[in-house]
Amino acid sequence: MRKIVTGLFMSLDGVVDAPSTWAGPYFDDQLTEMMAAGIAQADAILLGRRTYLEFAAMWPGQDRSLPMARFLNDTPKYIVSGTLQDLEWGPAAAGARRSRGPGRRAPGWPGPTPGPAACRTRCTWACR
Repeated sequence: MRKIVTGLFMSLDGVVDAPSTWAGPYFDDQLTEMMAAGIAQADAILLGRRTYLEFAAMWPGQDRSLPMARFLNDTPKYIVSGTLQDLEWGPAAAGARRSRGPGRRAPGWPGPTPGPAACRTRCTWACR
């Protein structure tokens, strides 16, 4: 079983929401360094369908001089979705959502450390 490492934007009261709506004032050199250290440890990215589609619309056109653009565009992406068929932004592979019964398992994707998961729901799903 793989280890999942996640980096979430979370307020002190536990709210996990789109960073674009509230986190702008907190982006500084220290946060950038912490994010760079986190992505340096990951060999894959675990995403849900909506996040994959949002990222696929934005990141391929970003400047490759940005470390996050290189990471997101070049790193294998594992998408948890029962409906997504076209994975044009790669490298990417899709796995079906697991059932809600006993003995449920995450898809058996290769490698040691996927992350950072972009969404609390996806991380919760994968860690059960």
